[in-house]
Amino acid sequence: MLVNRSLWNRAIAAAACMAAVCLGQDPAPQIDKEAPPRKVVEIQVIRLRRSDIGFVAQEVEKRLKASGKRAPAVGPVKVVVDKRTNCLIVLGSPQTQERVKAIVLALDGEAKVIRSAKGEKLTVGLAGKGKALAVTAATRPSAGDAAPGSAYQRDLAAFFAVMDESYPFFDLKGIRLDWVMTKQRLAKKAAACRSGTEFLGIVVEAARCLRDGHLRILETKAKLPAPPPQYYPGISLMPATRQRVVVMYPPKGHEAELKTGTVVTEIDGTDARTVLERRAKKAWARGGWFSSPQRARLFAYRIALTGEKGRRYRIAYLDGGRRREAVLTAETQPRGWPHTYCLPKSLTRVGRSFWYAKLPSGAGYMVLRRVDNSTEPGIREALKKHPRATGWIADLRGNGGGGYDVGLINAVKAMPRPVAVLIDAGCISAGETLARDFRRYAGARLFGTKSAGSSSSKRQWKFPSGIAVVSFSRRSRWRADRKPIEFNGIDPDVIVEPVPEELAAGVNSAIRRAEGYLKKQPPPAATRPTTVPAGT
Repeated sequence: MLVNRSLWNRAIAAAACMAAVCLGQDPAPQIDKEAPPRKVVEIQVIRLRRSDIGFVAQEVEKRLKASGKRAPAVGPVKVVVDKRTNCLIVLGSPQTQERVKAIVLALDGEAKVIRSAKGEKLTVGLAGKGKALAVTAATRPSAGDAAPGSAYQRDLAAFFAVMDESYPFFDLKGIRLDWVMTKQRLAKKAAACRSGTEFLGIVVEAARCLRDGHLRILETKAKLPAPPPQYYPGISLMPATRQRVVVMYPPKGHEAELKTGTVVTEIDGTDARTVLERRAKKAWARGGWFSSPQRARLFAYRIALTGEKGRRYRIAYLDGGRRREAVLTAETQPRGWPHTYCLPKSLTRVGRSFWYAKLPSGAGYMVLRRVDNSTEPGIREALKKHPRATGWIADLRGNGGGGYDVGLINAVKAMPRPVAVLIDAGCISAGETLARDFRRYAGARLFGTKSAGSSSSKRQWKFPSGIAVVSFSRRSRWRADRKPIEFNGIDPDVIVEPVPEELAAGVNSAIRRAEGYLKKQPPPAATRPTTVPAGT
């Protein structure tokens, strides 16, 4: 959309006066004064869609001052409000324009830059005898703004352009300003880049900023840099009821005192829950290979207390109501993360990723580790093996995703009700859409905690030099309420956190709550089919 000529003319006129102020000059200098040195500035007009123009202008000023963006190294910036068109006219150095734009978009995600001096500089100088300061477009960009010279710079600029145009989750995840800052920082690194491996390391940094659990760097023509080694004490924890922290798996050498179900009260003298929640928030703020804060939080607990090798942690825990301490050392490198705990015994396995059993309560139980070619036949076999089950529990906690078609949907539709489904932030991608479809097609009630928030269709893009291919999320799958699954995840109907006393007794709290729900429901209808018709 093009800005109308009158608005642009007003922008130029306003910019002229502002430029004079920026340069410390009188807006209408006399001819007999020597012209000051030329100074390069840029102008852009941003039209707001849904925010109050005055409020946004005040916020821009406040945030620039608060973050020190008016420092001389950055250059001055002036913002004029045009209330008639609901536009901000921004004049400033090239370094300030992206920052102002990012602040505006953080406040109004639908704001549009409708005119700017892209590719051109606005050169401020004296226009001539008896004339006020004018702003004119220079015929050429300055040398510092020339197109990046190296293949690495060109590749990175192309990657940034594709993400700016195609990545749909900047506002959903609240990362637009972080992305702008990251681009500026990494562009400088690319200018000094000397190898393909070094360049791919820059791409990895950019990818971590996007916080996309599905982003992958593929078909690399140079070696991907190895991530810095991580170490932790080998202990896995979980948030538990009453704001407690409970041991999921003990570290080696401490199995006797830190058994599953043990309550950890302090870490280095601070409340354990406070320490781990702070770590989770910092992990999300840093960025990484996760799409939501709940997924970052999962790793902060399951791979607990990561740090430098040899780092020691003083842990306080409860032993029969008594406070005791243990010292744990970060010397274990993570190899995946724990997914399950306190599961029923005597599970029957189907294929690679499916297990089932009949519980003492009479309910059927199935564990779906992934959504793959074992899922549909696994459901069919479980229903056939236990036709008199008093309901079914589908455990999707820790489900790593995969894919499915109408055949699995038909299998879900054929499940005798009632049905309960267990989810957590370990349930990702196709596991999340399957949880949604259990609710939609089998009337399932969901127990647990919010899922990973990483369920989307993907797109592949190749760098111009061919050094690598990037696969990234292009569009979210949707929840039943038409909110995107990406970032939001699937919400449970009943939030369930582990009860330490139950875990210590070998009882899985989520399974117990699901069994309690099934017992209160009418028995499965005798006329409802209990086997899945072959062929779909």
